[in-house]
Amino acid sequence: MQLRPYQFKLEQDGRTAITEGHRKIIMQLPTGGGKTVVFSSILKKAEAKQTDALLLTDRTELFKQAKRTLEFGGVSVRTIEPSVKTMPTSGIVVAMAPTLGRRLAKCGFSPKLIIVDEAHIGTFTRVLEHFPEAVVLGFTATPTGKHIPKLYTKIVQGPQVKELQQLGNLCRARSFQMIDEVKGVRTQLGEYANSELFTFYDKPTLYEGVRTTWLTRASMRPTLIFCVNIEHAERTSQEFGEFARVITSNTSKEDRERTLREHREGTFPVLVNCGILTTGFDAPYIEIVVINRATKSLPLFLQMCGRGSRPTDTKTTFDIWDFGGNFTRHGLWQANREWPLEKHRTKHTLGAPPVRKCTCGAMLEASAKECEYCGYVFPVAVAQPKFGVLQEVLEKQGKRVSQCSVSELVELETNGRFKAHFIWRVLRGKGEAQVREYAKIKGYKGGWVLRQMKESKQYKDVNV
Repeated sequence: MQLRPYQFKLEQDGRTAITEGHRKIIMQLPTGGGKTVVFSSILKKAEAKQTDALLLTDRTELFKQAKRTLEFGGVSVRTIEPSVKTMPTSGIVVAMAPTLGRRLAKCGFSPKLIIVDEAHIGTFTRVLEHFPEAVVLGFTATPTGKHIPKLYTKIVQGPQVKELQQLGNLCRARSFQMIDEVKGVRTQLGEYANSELFTFYDKPTLYEGVRTTWLTRASMRPTLIFCVNIEHAERTSQEFGEFARVITSNTSKEDRERTLREHREGTFPVLVNCGILTTGFDAPYIEIVVINRATKSLPLFLQMCGRGSRPTDTKTTFDIWDFGGNFTRHGLWQANREWPLEKHRTKHTLGAPPVRKCTCGAMLEASAKECEYCGYVFPVAVAQPKFGVLQEVLEKQGKRVSQCSVSELVELETNGRFKAHFIWRVLRGKGEAQVREYAKIKGYKGGWVLRQMKESKQYKDVNV
């Protein structure tokens, strides 16, 4: 198997860690960096040396992907899966962790090497503890979780996302955020409570907002949307009508494969899912990733973003649209992060710098002085002399919100620059004709216009 230079270095660094005495090692590489290729190369070398090795996965999609890659590379593979009752006793074995976990009592296989795919998931512990003498290489893009420092003694870190972008191995991401925060949703076990998160998102204005944003900005580009739960995914798909189809855990194998094939072929542009396509989904053709949910899980956030990161001959960039305040919470997807072998603190961004939002809706690192997407120059502090004392003042740029046209106000609302109620105040101050123009764009009826004209017209005329 032909490895890229950084993949070869990661493999060699793993070997060095073993020679240093480490037996349980995390191998970190960003989503899209080619973890499957690296551990397939390691397993091919193990087969050549007649070393018994075990590859563990916990998802059917990852199981099939790993098996396919190994066989393509000429590795003879045996499997442990629900449909196969016989248990292999030697060679290179690819196993579904839940199935092997149920058969450990009658397992006659004793691997010298174990490779874990998506090692940040805590479902492999029981199997790993059954083979205490084996060398374990845990591959993941996001080595977080309470089990990581308990099971592993070293992290071998590969290149950062930005380095892979410079090498042309990952696409450059254009990041936009439409919802800045999620209010009134409790946290359970470190994540937003699912039922309350669905209640927050299950509103006509939010369904319409996602669809309107897509219709306005996507230009029919292939899009992948992540939702809160099955009901949220189905309702989001319904909102898009003929443009979308949905995949959930309720979707049959045949329907799932057909839907994925037709999306890949361009039969429809928008594919909606919840928790199905976060891992093991290779789709370089995706140009827009819509995160239509909030999450406190950094691994989940990075996995979702990474689904659009693989380049093609005609694609070097992709969009990430965040409807959950996740950039504010976790930093940008492409931010440099360090992965210490320790328990991570709550809300720890692992070195990712804070972000700021441009007037165009793009999310940038807080240190950015100019928006790389629209060219907007952020106000800077200018020292002005006043009676011999330096006084800090802010340079004013841009126009007032009162000077914006109705279409510009709609764009500011859609981008999340201002909330709808503030935009309505501005429109009421402009007069009934502008309120009716806005209502026509948004599809509101005459009764809404009449109610608006009875409300306050006072607002603060701020810069946009």
